[in-house]
Amino acid sequence: MCVAVAPAQAKRELRDAEPSGPRPDFVYLIVGDSLSDTGRCFAAGGVPDSRLYYDGRFSNGPVWVDVLKANLSAPQGRQGGRKRVQFLNYAFGAATACPVPGHIARYPFVQHLQAQTAAAVADLAAGRVLRGRGTRVVAVQWVGANDLQLALEAGSLTDPQAVAAAAAAVAGCRLAAVQALLAAGVRDVVLGPLPPLHLAPIVPGPLKEKVAAMVRGFNAALAAGVGALQAGLDGAGAGARVALLGDADNAWVEGDRAGAARDGLVLDEPCVATDAMELRAPTLRPPVCPDPSKHIFYDPRHPGAAYHAWFALEGLLPRLRALGLAPPAPPCPGDD
Repeated sequence: MCVAVAPAQAKRELRDAEPSGPRPDFVYLIVGDSLSDTGRCFAAGGVPDSRLYYDGRFSNGPVWVDVLKANLSAPQGRQGGRKRVQFLNYAFGAATACPVPGHIARYPFVQHLQAQTAAAVADLAAGRVLRGRGTRVVAVQWVGANDLQLALEAGSLTDPQAVAAAAAAVAGCRLAAVQALLAAGVRDVVLGPLPPLHLAPIVPGPLKEKVAAMVRGFNAALAAGVGALQAGLDGAGAGARVALLGDADNAWVEGDRAGAARDGLVLDEPCVATDAMELRAPTLRPPVCPDPSKHIFYDPRHPGAAYHAWFALEGLLPRLRALGLAPPAPPCPGDD
């Protein structure tokens, strides 16, 4: 359902008062990169190419944010009641967790995590986020893959110390963004682990195991940082929760690859062979596979709509519900 947006001039001190529009049960603030972008990069810079990509998404169909919003907005139960949800999405394709000067110069229209978080904090302060008693404001942060990819392309991750330093830097940037949201009054922040970059077709076969180890190292650094931050929050009685959805292994993010293979899906070959950020009209349109729905990856970096649907409904949503950060599952037909 559509949720009315409070006037922009609403004062921050009214955040706990009754909103001027229908109060949502859950408000989701999304920050991240192309996995979560629902059109901001396209609106700002014209990528990804609209001839190949779905409605400004870096995929051939809806991304996980779209799927989750549609699911949580659907009628619930026999009475057809709806849980009111508000989604504010700040994610940008090609975004990094840490500001990277060369990347900023190449894509000046892309907002990195710090800028996205600042925009969310500004909306919180201006009253554009509907809040009140009974409303849970949940920030969902999923970013960091581009930082690792850029470091790999630059050849800067040539020894274990460099990998550890890069992992610590990305974890630090992600946690700094979390602390900014906490300071703005958000009490629930969920962090997605680094996605399985090693599975992407853009990573050559001989490097996949090395990249997989780097992904584990980045996630381990983030897990340690989240643990320390949460311990500090608990010690201070802050009443806030920061949750990393997984552990250093995070195999759940990879999806059911065995099941996908049994279903005849193509695991390792993309449907479009060109990087989305390099495709801008009037460049020559690259060929597209006959049936994108049969490919896990739509392009060399980005998964297709089938993965996004799985991630939203079978990966993320059950974990949000386990934390009490999403409406409960509706009863099955025939249940009392």
